[in-house]
Amino acid sequence: MVVLMARVTVSADRAVTGKLPPVCVQTGLATDHMVELDTRIGGPPAWAAVLLLLLGPFGWLVLIGVRGELLAVRVPLHRDAWHANQRITMVGRALIGLGVVGLAAVLMSEPSTVSGALACGALLTGLLTVAASRLLLPRVRLDATRRWVTFVGVNAAFSDAIETESRISA
Repeated sequence: MVVLMARVTVSADRAVTGKLPPVCVQTGLATDHMVELDTRIGGPPAWAAVLLLLLGPFGWLVLIGVRGELLAVRVPLHRDAWHANQRITMVGRALIGLGVVGLAAVLMSEPSTVSGALACGALLTGLLTVAASRLLLPRVRLDATRRWVTFVGVNAAFSDAIETESRISA
């Protein structure tokens, strides 16, 4: 089954308070389960943040100064979809931890190419898994006037429900 992903814009007030139709943003199923998503508005993109971290103390200071601000929105997300996303995130974090511990063990003992490659593989797989779990959730964009929030990557059924509500209230 192919699910088309959509984008939909709502007022910032509706997004922050969660006054949205009871349709899951990810699956399109009816749900009464609401989840708060925190999104950083402004600041550098993720790739630039990693680059600044790699620059050492100077990059860290720049990163602290340009972090942006946090926008918390409430979206309907089916319990099963939310729990699946949380499980994927936990597996990714466990792999990151395993990779860090493995790299520390390799560096503290006699370095081995195989064990170092395994530790790096676990770390990289964990990072990619956590990134993938975040991509399953909708992206949130705030417009320049700070009055409208756009959800990108939502299920078409959620987008249709928003549009239907807008037509009814107009």
